[in-house]
Amino acid sequence: MYISANQHGCMLRACDYIVACDDKPRAQFLGRDGQMVTLKSFAVPVISPRPSMADYLTPKPPHNNSGVVAAWAAWVMGCAPILLAGMDCYRGACYWHAPKAQSTGQHLQLSNHLVKWRTLAAKHPQAMFRSMGVPLSDVFPAYDPEEPVILTPLEEIEIDAHKAKVVRAWRRFRPGQVVELTKAELKDGLRSRTIVQL
Repeated sequence: MYISANQHGCMLRACDYIVACDDKPRAQFLGRDGQMVTLKSFAVPVISPRPSMADYLTPKPPHNNSGVVAAWAAWVMGCAPILLAGMDCYRGACYWHAPKAQSTGQHLQLSNHLVKWRTLAAKHPQAMFRSMGVPLSDVFPAYDPEEPVILTPLEEIEIDAHKAKVVRAWRRFRPGQVVELTKAELKDGLRSRTIVQL
């Protein structure tokens, strides 16, 4: 399975999913030669905590960073090993396809980036996150194709989700649907009396 953090991986090869956490208007991102692209233009399902761009809405992810959430989503979907490629924490050009682009990530210290990855590693020590290079080699073991694969039993994959039943049409849900919501969505739905918690 190939998962792209935002559009970046999709510009290299066909991907199975895109994970996008950025708060971009109309889900537009910087493409080749500085042109704006929409994630939908790649015809790949989008996993996101943002309902405006999600085909699959995530329960509360471990961080609001598309790369970290892409790794976490791979783990939730049962992948092992999870090879972390292209995660250079802005140590080189901004993006491989737009080196002169600007991002707030370029202004953060490396330690600020790595703390997000260390949080993921600490929360899910049983996951087989494997580094494909620096700087994530400071956080995760390097990928070794000879290493035996260890899958995380499904019952050990816990995500912050709450079951509810929809009683009135709300967001993307129909009455009668049983859904899993983040804590914030649950609170919003209960306040508007469009759902009941199960």
